[in-house]
Amino acid sequence: MIYPKTLLTALVVICSSLSYAQSTKAEKAAALKFAIRNSVNSIEYTFVTSQGGQTYYMQVTRDSLTSVLPFAGNSISGNAYVDQTANLNLRSLDFGYSVKTLKKNGQQVTMTPNDVDDINKIVLEIYEDGNATLIVNSVRRSRMIYHGYLYPGRAN
Repeated sequence: MIYPKTLLTALVVICSSLSYAQSTKAEKAAALKFAIRNSVNSIEYTFVTSQGGQTYYMQVTRDSLTSVLPFAGNSISGNAYVDQTANLNLRSLDFGYSVKTLKKNGQQVTMTPNDVDDINKIVLEIYEDGNATLIVNSVRRSRMIYHGYLYPGRAN
């Protein structure tokens, strides 16, 4: 026979451990949200996406914007881009950067490379959980959209 006092003690222990697990999860989410906001505002992060088993990225720092992203589509003139050299390999050392807060607690970053002829605007929508959507508008190619994840800091 289980005594009521023992049962009550066990119930209190179980409830407190569940509460601790939930608060730890909430604390991790809050820490991630802070790290993402901080990295976007300090301009130091990496967007990572994968397609066909390959990993691609766009790294953003105060002084450079570097990307290795896939592309398979049409140019504005109708020529197909299907070979490996058609990937969006971008390096910009002179770019505009602005951040806007989205309605649902996310951020939208707009980057305009001034020293790259092919790309006129890059928009990155970042959500609190680290998921992100990258939209690249090109002068010579159709618009490219990537879904991935944002990592605070530089990629290694």
